[in-house]
Amino acid sequence: MSTPDGMAVQDRHQQLPGRDRQAPEARASTLDTSVASVNSALQRARKAIDERRPDRSQQATWYRGHDALRVFLANGPLSGPWQWRRMPTFVDGQPAVGAYTWWEEEQIYLPFALDVLTVSGEQIQEVTSFIARSGEGLSPDELARFPTQPPDQAKVEAIFVRSGLPSRLD
Repeated sequence: MSTPDGMAVQDRHQQLPGRDRQAPEARASTLDTSVASVNSALQRARKAIDERRPDRSQQATWYRGHDALRVFLANGPLSGPWQWRRMPTFVDGQPAVGAYTWWEEEQIYLPFALDVLTVSGEQIQEVTSFIARSGEGLSPDELARFPTQPPDQAKVEAIFVRSGLPSRLD
């Protein structure tokens, strides 16, 4: 390749281990295009996927193992004091559920958490919850009624909207 950028791509490509180097070459051959074009397309696709996933810098809560999941379900979504609606989705190819709680003042359901499930066979092994509420500065009583706290709009955008879920359910 004659451009400095093309040379850099080609040099990096040549330094890859055999299997990593062969994949773009095979795709380029199949698509009748250059390795640089295939790599560029892969980079654009990766960027598009990253833009749709929840912001991983958001505080996440993990529940691992059956006992932890039972406690999570008993104290949260299956506890009874709150009205919930859920919307299924996928995040990074994993099944996920957007959980919304009833907001009496506005007569709508507002985002609470996006629960990303790790599944093995037919069993849920892990739940990673991206919560769209801020717990900072809340008293123990307020934390005990966490679903009644207002959603953090920045978190709603970063978690729900970027994952393709609506910011409210009527």
